Amino acid sequence: MLNQKPGLYGSIQSENPENENIRESFIESAEDIRELIGDEEAFAEKFEELGEEFDLEGAQNRTDMVIEFLSDEVR
Repeated sequence: MLNQKPGLYGSIQSENPENENIRESFIESAEDIRELIGDEEAFAEKFEELGEEFDLEGAQNRTDMVIEFLSDEVR
């Protein structure tokens, strides 16, 4: 992203009316995580919860399949 034109991302941020809500949600989430720092058990629970929510196991499996495919193509 940092390799792109700043005007593009500036206009994406300023012209999309939903971005203010998204930024607020991001800040709230970051503050929630900050409150978990120091409580290893609560942090681990949140970490696991987010992993399930974003289907990280499925994403890892799909990534592995792509890497395997590309490796076969290079050989």
